[in-house]
Amino acid sequence: MIKYQLLFALIVSLCLSGTVVAISNHDELIWDIWNNEEGEPFDNNQISCSSIEDLNTRELCYRNSGEVQSKEEGSFSLEKRKIKTSNVVHDIYNEAPISIQLEPGSRINYRYLINMSDPAAQQFYEVMVFITGNLCNFPQGLSDPNSYLSLYTAFNDTGIFTNSSDSPFYSQTYNQKDFQYGYLQSLSDTNVKTNESFYLNIVLEADEIEDVNGTFTIQLGLSQDDLIYQWDNRTWINLVDTDDTTALFMTGNLTTAYNNATDILDSSSNYYTVHIFLDEDDNYFSNLNRSWCSIVNGNELVKQTNISYSFTQRGGGLKEQMYVKGLQPSTDYIAYVTQDFSSTQHGGVVFNRLQFSTQEPDTCKLVFNLTFCDNVAYSVPRSNNVQLDSNFQELADLYDSNVKDMFGNFSKALQQIPCQAEDDQRYSPIVTCDDCATSYKNWLCAVSIPRCTTNNETEYKYRELNESRNDYINSKVDPPSPYYEILPCLSMCHAIVRDCPTDFGFACPRDNTSIGKSYWFMSDDSTYDTCNYVGALSTSGALPTIGMNRIGLFISFMVVSLVMF
Repeated sequence: MIKYQLLFALIVSLCLSGTVVAISNHDELIWDIWNNEEGEPFDNNQISCSSIEDLNTRELCYRNSGEVQSKEEGSFSLEKRKIKTSNVVHDIYNEAPISIQLEPGSRINYRYLINMSDPAAQQFYEVMVFITGNLCNFPQGLSDPNSYLSLYTAFNDTGIFTNSSDSPFYSQTYNQKDFQYGYLQSLSDTNVKTNESFYLNIVLEADEIEDVNGTFTIQLGLSQDDLIYQWDNRTWINLVDTDDTTALFMTGNLTTAYNNATDILDSSSNYYTVHIFLDEDDNYFSNLNRSWCSIVNGNELVKQTNISYSFTQRGGGLKEQMYVKGLQPSTDYIAYVTQDFSSTQHGGVVFNRLQFSTQEPDTCKLVFNLTFCDNVAYSVPRSNNVQLDSNFQELADLYDSNVKDMFGNFSKALQQIPCQAEDDQRYSPIVTCDDCATSYKNWLCAVSIPRCTTNNETEYKYRELNESRNDYINSKVDPPSPYYEILPCLSMCHAIVRDCPTDFGFACPRDNTSIGKSYWFMSDDSTYDTCNYVGALSTSGALPTIGMNRIGLFISFMVVSLVMF
């Protein structure tokens, strides 16, 4: 009887006002009014939850009626709970990431409509939803903002919206996933075959935090195909070298759909993007170093207009290189690399950070893309005879032209070798004259174009003024200040002995004293380059037997004079 009296009073109120009015705040009375004789949920076609003025009552209306709140409406909460729960449910769509502002002590609800026509769902009778999230920003003063955030998921279970996470059974009932270093990834899957609508329900929650100002800014994206945002623990780029104001990076080998590598070598686009920050920002990124939005939208020290992207086959294989200008001398930096997904409108990959430092000023200059010594990409001694501006090309040509002239003499000598003879008449059944020419060219570039640094390491050789490797550098280049030389790798000398005819009489130093004058050893365990290697690394072949052939041609005497200083 009471139920019908209350219902009659509600109808009278509606008729008098002409609109839907606020309903009683008492939960039990509201639930009684909204249940029919069979106890089924009340059909709210005749009443709109959005028109209810009382927030708690409006929240209950959304919860009990199943009506979904529009995106234009704000979120509401039951004030008695520690976490401000909200039964308002927002829709989130496939491969359409959203940005969320979440206050401490609040939660927000989403539902994702499963695409049952997806080929994977139809073929395997299994639904998989990839969930990724990024923490873009957080209230200041938190030592680890990730620990305050949780994401819960459940398939077609609306109780995830109404139940309180304060309950010890909440995390046991629903799948929980937390952020780590600003990144969240999760896979929700279930076996289902139905023609009805099927949802993945999601709750994103931030713990109550006292005495902090600000909100959590979060990106959230769902897909039935793949992770929209991804984290890769590889750095993926290598630091080629630095000078005092520039740095050169290079990716690992790229796989590409191009049939001809030259098609992409001239491309002005870039597959990867490098982001440069001061090393002191590493404390900030310690909590966010896997977050796409914190890096892409971060306070980058170097604008993208000061970064040049190109492709190269230097060292073997197709790679992308990034030339960064506008750095400060003797400064520590960190670099992050990201990759956009070309197949989707949003998303991408974040790679692990790389730390690097610039050199002291006015000593070395980074050069690369030389015409002849095309495998040279490192810093070289500056020249008093070349005025440097933003372009290093004149200095590079000064070194490059000298090596090209010297190689011409060797090339004439190599033409005297029967390189095109039958296999049983050639000097080697394994290597060819082309192998010899390549090894000799790389070696000649390395010993004629010294690699320069201002770092003092045990393996490096200090060069005073007028005490460089050869007279050409002392007189024609004329370095303006002393420098440390990263000596060529001994394995490069071994390569020309291995690949070239014995007629040349090439030989390499054997004792450590002689080796240390011109070469050093490569170390895979070192955190820095212990020697300078030019060309594509090769691990095949044993070290050659060292010896001097008495009938060596004149070219051998010329090259020995280059390496013994």
